[in-house]
Amino acid sequence: MAAMETSLRSAWRPAAPPRRPVLLINPRSGGGRATRAALAEHAREQGIEAVVLEPGQDLATVVREAVASGADALGMAGGDGSLAVVAAAACRHGLPFVCVPAGTRWRLHVQPGRLRVEDQSMRLVGMAGFEPAAP
Repeated sequence: MAAMETSLRSAWRPAAPPRRPVLLINPRSGGGRATRAALAEHAREQGIEAVVLEPGQDLATVVREAVASGADALGMAGGDGSLAVVAAAACRHGLPFVCVPAGTRWRLHVQPGRLRVEDQSMRLVGMAGFEPAAP
């Protein structure tokens, strides 16, 4: 275990925090889990732009607009489908991605000893805090 931790540490180096991180939030995922956790408010308190999706909005379009306006890190609070769209966009643009699981079937938040959505929101300020070390 110690060898693996050492290997992981040497593979990553500290990176400058993002200047314009954007967190997209699907308020309907998980029956409103992100809304109940006040995720948008927590993100805004930390200087993260929180975009709460409205009914009928196309997530892919919202993500493209965020990137076009200068987002340098992307996060998504939602279910598997929403997370996949934003993760793919982050990869396509070479941006860091933060996954905030808030879907109906995601059980991470209720397992003992695991992070809840509320805990995840407090860690968002670390978006892009590490990047792969140069080979």
